[in-house]
Amino acid sequence: MGAKDVRVTFYTVEPPNIGDNGNWAPIQTKVLPSINANGYVDTYINWVPVVGLPTAIKVWINPKPGEVTAGNNFSQENVLKFEASTASLPKPVIVPVAVCNPLERRAQAIIEVTGVPKGFTVQFPHRWVWLHPLQRKLFLPIGGTKPGL
Repeated sequence: MGAKDVRVTFYTVEPPNIGDNGNWAPIQTKVLPSINANGYVDTYINWVPVVGLPTAIKVWINPKPGEVTAGNNFSQENVLKFEASTASLPKPVIVPVAVCNPLERRAQAIIEVTGVPKGFTVQFPHRWVWLHPLQRKLFLPIGGTKPGL
């Protein structure tokens, strides 16, 4: 049977690059007007990842009254590759990046940028950074602000 006013919530795991630690932070919720029986509806949100490293994203559909089981109301995917949004040259593409320490001790994170296409350059403010236990440090573009999730 079809459904009306279907609430769909998008989540990402926090902090990124740790794996599914059970700490899912909501990104955005949308209400779809209707979905026909045996049908589907395409929808999307704009999501700005905080880090260009593996992270997980989940989509959850809230159960409707009378629904027998909600076990098939979600989908989860690990995101491994990120592409910066396009911009006209010579305007730079600026991507905020977070570096995480998953350890329960102070650690040095060595920062290495790989996979840069030929003809492109990357500028990063540090080659390494010290992080306290479980700390996450956000590197923002000059004059930038924290991206909203």
